[in-house]
Amino acid sequence: MKLSLLFIFLVSLLPLRAQEDSILIIIGNSEVTLGEFEWMYGKSISENSGQKQSKEEYLENFIDFKLKINAAMESGLKTQSSFVDELNRYKQQIFNAHLPEQMSIENLIKEAYDRSKIDVSTSHILVRVNEDASPLDTVAAYKKVLMIRNRILSGEDFGKLAREFSDDSNVEENGGYLNFITAFTLEYPVETAAHNTKFNEVSLPCRSNLGYHLVIPHTRRPAYGKVKTIHIIARAAVDDSPEIIASAGIKIEQAYKELLNGRDIYKISLDFNDDSTFLSYRQETPLFGVGEMSAEFEKQAFSIQEINGFSAPFRTAVGWNIIQLLEKENIGPLTKEKKEEIKKKVINGRRLQYHQKKYESRIRNKYSFQEYHTSMGKFYSSVNNSLLKGQWSDERLRNDKEVLFSLESEDHSISEFDSFVEKNQNSNHRYRRAKDYLDDLYLQFKYEIFISFERSALIKQQPEIKHLLNEFSDGILLFEIMDREVWSRAVQDTTGLRNYFEENRDSYMWDTRNDAFIITCSKDTKIKKIRKKYKKIQDGSYDTSILNEKFCTNDSIQCITISRVLAEKGIYEKVDAQQGLAGPGPIYSSTNTNGFVIINERRSPEPKSLDEIRGQVVADYQIYLEDLWMKTLRQKYTVHVNKYLLN
Repeated sequence: MKLSLLFIFLVSLLPLRAQEDSILIIIGNSEVTLGEFEWMYGKSISENSGQKQSKEEYLENFIDFKLKINAAMESGLKTQSSFVDELNRYKQQIFNAHLPEQMSIENLIKEAYDRSKIDVSTSHILVRVNEDASPLDTVAAYKKVLMIRNRILSGEDFGKLAREFSDDSNVEENGGYLNFITAFTLEYPVETAAHNTKFNEVSLPCRSNLGYHLVIPHTRRPAYGKVKTIHIIARAAVDDSPEIIASAGIKIEQAYKELLNGRDIYKISLDFNDDSTFLSYRQETPLFGVGEMSAEFEKQAFSIQEINGFSAPFRTAVGWNIIQLLEKENIGPLTKEKKEEIKKKVINGRRLQYHQKKYESRIRNKYSFQEYHTSMGKFYSSVNNSLLKGQWSDERLRNDKEVLFSLESEDHSISEFDSFVEKNQNSNHRYRRAKDYLDDLYLQFKYEIFISFERSALIKQQPEIKHLLNEFSDGILLFEIMDREVWSRAVQDTTGLRNYFEENRDSYMWDTRNDAFIITCSKDTKIKKIRKKYKKIQDGSYDTSILNEKFCTNDSIQCITISRVLAEKGIYEKVDAQQGLAGPGPIYSSTNTNGFVIINERRSPEPKSLDEIRGQVVADYQIYLEDLWMKTLRQKYTVHVNKYLLN
């Protein structure tokens, strides 16, 4: 390793931040700033307060550490998916703590899963207004929903107001009561209001793609999960004639009797089922959760406790029903499969868009942001249905540097967005119009730019975050490269390990050892008589079972134990006390037992076998391999240090 002084200049005249960014060390093509070194040195002092090193002493260890990191990066470890994924998870944790407004897909998956474990009974009122409505219509709808909210707060009946003003298609039947909902049952803003508003209080107006909502959560319970049922219906609508209703009632009772008598429900359904929709599913419903069926149907389905259990006949708005439970799915843990299922719903639904729009609004208010809508016109005039298939491209836009928007004087061009679209377009989406899909991609593009901008700004404001990220990254790389070059290699290279052992056999010697028996007896055992039998114990005539048979008063309880040891000095106090004298030693007493030691022989120092001390040899071989590796790294990389900065 070659050390030289570099960059000798008037560092003392630089401001503190500039000094932190000054290059202290160059290893090959890698640079280390003074700030990073100071950070690591400070951590070393705090973690090893009893063994404080000077900066100069610590520098040598730090350089060795960075040499290993250089080797790890050159080996390609930094590009491996396992490294990238682990580092990204850590980054997300750091940025979540400092920038909670940035909701990642991972955050949204966790939020959705947590909400899926809870059912919330909810009422709501909807005032419809299209997403692309004029400002005048939007304001009118907002004023209307505020008026309704004020009347609710003044004590007017919610159900009455819902029937008078709500644009929900089912309001006449339910008076605004939605029964229980869970994650993904309703539009995301409505779901959020149901979870975030206090029970039996009316929320502030929340906007979805349908319009403005007022939400009142009533109670919550652990989620019921999902069920699959088979369904028999005798149709009789509420406004049908009494004769039709009575006929349907007779028909469902006949079906119920046959079910009670044990007839297969599939066969019954063929005779009695009026529901052609379910016939295409062999009369089975798909798996459904709360909020997906009518309140009464849902109540009956989730009240059946056992698989193949069935309900009594019950009435809904469309007729008389019987259902049998076929399958029940509890929420369960967040498995990889469930996570993927939720992820698809998050991406293809509107909750990701909702957060992106909300985040963009905050960025626009907080920073200098300028958008050039005429630039987007080039995309609108270019895109066609090939975008919906994930196959769109336009070479004219690929190198177009016209600005789409600028954030704090940083411009983002048409060519940037063009590259983003070509990379991220696919056919797995909900859009029917290319323009709508393009708008969503543009929203995603801006969102990623905003996140990157705020994270960079945060690191500039709080340099310790950058140091934490570097430290974590280096830690992963160090572990992987040490495992590859030293730890696993020492275990797997059995030939090298044995050769190392043979070359250093003199370092692995047993000291003088005593071959001895340690006999321990209960207090009521006649230990003196046992001691007299020491020769029989030595030659094996009397083992533990024979001694217990002869000297223990209770045949079922062992009162004597024999342990044979081959021990160096310092392992067994009672063996050491005999000072190597062959034969039985004196009887000694402890709280609950008596005992004595028999020395068979005193062994002179002798070599240890590899099997006896494999763990120690492996550890020593690892140190040896690391030393060899470090010599190679010091020869490979030229190291320059600006020692002037350390002062």
